[in-house]
Amino acid sequence: MTGSRFGNIGRFQAGVGMVAMPAADAAWPLWSWLCLAALVLLAAWLFVVHRQLRQERARHRQDEVALRDARQFIDDIANELPVVVFQRSVGPSGSPFTFVGHGVHELLGCTAEELMRDPEQRWRCVHEDDLAWTQTWVDASLTHGLVGSIHFRTRVNGRVRWIEALSTAVRRPDGSRVIHGAWRDITELAEAQQVARAAANAKSAFLANMSHEIRTPMNAILGMARLALASGLDERQRRYVHKMERAAHSLLGIINDVLDFSKIEAGKLEMDSAPFDLSEVIDSLASMVGLQAEEKGLELIFRLPPEVPTALVGDALRLGQVLVNLGGNAVKFTERGEVTLSVELLSRCGPRATLRFAVRDSGVGMDAAQCERLFRPFEQVDSSATRRHGGTGLGLAISSHLVRQMGGHLGVQSQPGAGSEFSFTAEFELQPQQPEARVPLLAGRHVLVLDDHRGACEALADMAAGLGLVPDCAKDGWDVLRRVALLPQEGLPYELVLMDRDMPGMDGLQCAQQIGDALPVVLLTGSLNGDELLQRLQHPGTRRREVLAKPVTPQALRRACLSALGLLPPPADDAAEAGDGLPPQARQLAGRRVLLVEDNLINQELAAELLASAGLQVTVAENGQDALERLQHMNFDAVLMDCQMPVMDGYEATRAIRAQPRWAALPVIAMTANAMASDRERAFAAGMDDHIAKPIDVARMFEVLARWMAPGAGRRPAPPPEPSDPLAQVPGLDAAVGRAAAGHNDPLYRRLLLRFGDMQRDFGPQMQAALAHDLPRARRLAHDLRSVSGALGMGPLSRLAGQLEESVRHGEGQADALAAVLAQLQPLIEALDRLPAAEPQ
Repeated sequence: MTGSRFGNIGRFQAGVGMVAMPAADAAWPLWSWLCLAALVLLAAWLFVVHRQLRQERARHRQDEVALRDARQFIDDIANELPVVVFQRSVGPSGSPFTFVGHGVHELLGCTAEELMRDPEQRWRCVHEDDLAWTQTWVDASLTHGLVGSIHFRTRVNGRVRWIEALSTAVRRPDGSRVIHGAWRDITELAEAQQVARAAANAKSAFLANMSHEIRTPMNAILGMARLALASGLDERQRRYVHKMERAAHSLLGIINDVLDFSKIEAGKLEMDSAPFDLSEVIDSLASMVGLQAEEKGLELIFRLPPEVPTALVGDALRLGQVLVNLGGNAVKFTERGEVTLSVELLSRCGPRATLRFAVRDSGVGMDAAQCERLFRPFEQVDSSATRRHGGTGLGLAISSHLVRQMGGHLGVQSQPGAGSEFSFTAEFELQPQQPEARVPLLAGRHVLVLDDHRGACEALADMAAGLGLVPDCAKDGWDVLRRVALLPQEGLPYELVLMDRDMPGMDGLQCAQQIGDALPVVLLTGSLNGDELLQRLQHPGTRRREVLAKPVTPQALRRACLSALGLLPPPADDAAEAGDGLPPQARQLAGRRVLLVEDNLINQELAAELLASAGLQVTVAENGQDALERLQHMNFDAVLMDCQMPVMDGYEATRAIRAQPRWAALPVIAMTANAMASDRERAFAAGMDDHIAKPIDVARMFEVLARWMAPGAGRRPAPPPEPSDPLAQVPGLDAAVGRAAAGHNDPLYRRLLLRFGDMQRDFGPQMQAALAHDLPRARRLAHDLRSVSGALGMGPLSRLAGQLEESVRHGEGQADALAAVLAQLQPLIEALDRLPAAEPQ
C-alpha cells in the first residue's frame, strides 16, 4: 500500500510538470520555481519517512521474535530445572501467580493453570499438621516481603512429600512488589536426614549406655581399690592392688578416649578457660607416667626453664591429657634410655604467651609412612597381629584436635632406631601475678649434684639453678666424698647434696651414709621404695635427709631442698591430719546428713563408706520412689542421686522434689555413670544442681558436696513468708524479689502475677508446636518465660526456662527440659488462679 501511495505522488508530480511547464523559449515565473522546489522537498521527505517506517517495522519484528525466543528459553529452563519456579505479583487487587513451571501437580496436587487461575488451590494438598503455620508464614511473607525458605509436607495421591519453598521479593520502580520463588521436592533429603539423625541418636545412645554400663563396675573396682590401699595392706598386697588400680585407670582412659572422639565428631568438645599452675600439671604428669617409666628402668626428665611463665589461664585438664598421652606413648615405645619433656617460651606479648612443649624419647622411632598416618583415628603404627603394644589408636588423633583448639599444631620428627620427638605449641593467657621461680631462701646456696645419667644430671642442675641454687656436678660417689672431706680444709661452699640412689660403683645410699653429718642430703629414687629408703637414711645426730621420688619436678625439688636445709616444716607434721587420705574439703562436712539414692549394692557400699569416712551421716535409698518417701520423714542437707534406677529414675524423682516448695532449697547432685555432656544437660534440665561422674573422683565428690553443703555455701532456704500473705501459698515464688522489682507496689505486683498466669497458661501446647515446626519461636518462648519469671521472683522456674532455652539452642534434651518447666509452671499457675483479684491502685 505504501508503494502505491508513492506511485500516485510520482504521477501527480509528472502531471504538474506537464501542466506548469511552459514552452522551451518562454521564461518561468518565480512562483512556478518555488512550487516545483516544494514538491521535490515533499517527495524527498516522504521517501525518508517511508524508509524509516520500513526499518522500524523490521526491528519490531526482530524484537518480537527475540522476546518470544527468550521467553521460550526461560520457560524451557524453568521447566527443565529440578524445581518448580513461580512468580507472583503483589498488588492492591491480590497476589496472583503470573508464572508457574511444569511439575507443580506432583508437588502440590494442582496444575499450573489452576494455580494461576486460583492461588488458593495450592492449599488443598498441604498436610493437615503443617497447614496452619504454613499459611501464616506465606501470608506474612506476602505482607512484609519476607525472604527465606520453609519446609512443609504435602499429601498427593496418598504419598507424603517434603517440600521446600524458597522465595525472594523484588520491588519495582512503581512501588509494587514481585515475589520470585521455587518449590522443590526434598523428600529423599528429609528421609536421609531422618536416617542420619536416627543413626546419630543410636550411636549416642550406644555410647551413653556403653559408658554407663562400664563405668558402673569401674566405679566399684576403683573405689574398692582405694579403700583397700587405705586399709593397712602389706607391701606385696599393696603392690598387687596398686597394679589393679592402674589397669582400671587405663581401661577408664580408653573409655574417655572413645567418648572424646565421639564429641569431636559431633563438634561438641569444648575447651575450658580457668586459672591454673603449669607446675601442678607437670607434677600430675610425673605421678601418672613416672611409675611406668620406673618399671621399665627409663629416666623421665623434665626441663622447665625459669623464664617459662607458670601462672596461666586455659584448660589445664586438656593440656594434661595431651601431655599424658604423649608421655605415655613415649614410655610405651621406649625400651631403654630416657624420655624428656621440655617446655620453652616462644613468645610473650602483653597478657598472652605461646609455649612449645616437646616430648623426646630414645625409642624405636618411625619411618615417614608411619608418621604420615599417625594422627588418623583408629590407626596403629604397628597393626600386625604380633604387635607388642596395644591401644585404640585414638589418643594422638584426640591430642591433635585438642592442640588445634589451643591455637597450636601437633607434629612429629622421627627416624627408625633414633627415637621420636612430638612437639606442639599452645597459646595461653597469663595471670596478672606470676610466681617468682627463684626461692629467696635458696638463692646463692651451693649444691653438689650427682647422677650417672648425663642428661638427668644436666636437667637436675638446670632445675636447681632455676630455684636460685648454684649447682656443681660431681663425677661419681668418690668425687662427692672427696669434696665433702675437703670442706674443713678448703672452705668449700657446698651446703647441700643432690644425688641419685641407683648408680654404678658406689650408689647414692652408700655415699649418703658415708657423708654422715657433714651435709644435708636429698636422695633421688623411684616412687615405690621411698619410705623404706628414708628410714635407712635417718640416724640420730645426722643432718636432715630427704628422699625425692623420680621424676623430679621443680615444685618437688623446691620442697625437698627447703626441707633438707631445715627451712620447711617436715611433712610428718601434717601426717596426723592427712592420714586418712581425705581432701581438706571433706573435713568441713562432718555431721551433715546425706541421702544417697543408688540401686547398685556395691556402689551403695562404696559411696556410703567414703562419705562416712568424712563423718557424714548417710541414709541409703534404692530408687527415686524410696527417696521421696524418706524425704517425707527425714531432713537432709543434700541428695546424691543416681540417674538410671528401677521403679523411679533420678530425673523423675528430682522433678518431683522440685515440685514441692519445701524442698526447693535442697541441693540435689547427680552421681551417675552417665558422664556425657548431654547427660549433664539432662540432669540440669531435670532440676539437679551439680553432676559427679562415676567412677567417683573422691576429691571432686567432696569438693562438690562442700560447695553445696558447707556452712554458707550452696542453696539456702528462703526465710519463711508471713502466714497472712496469700502469696506464701504459691510454690516457687519469692514474693520479696517480685515486690522489689515492682517497687514494693503490692497491687501492681499482684496484677502482674495474674497477667503472667493468663499469658503462660498455654505455654505447653505453644512450646510443643514451636519445637515441631519453628525453633526460633521456641527459643523466644523459653527466653521470654525465663526473663519474666525471673523478674517476678520465680527463681526455680526462671532457671528451668533458661535450661530449656539452652536445650533448644543445642538441639538436645528439649522433652526433658520442657517436662521440668511444666512440672514447675503448672502448680504455680494453679496457685495463681486461687489468688484474690488485685485491688485497683
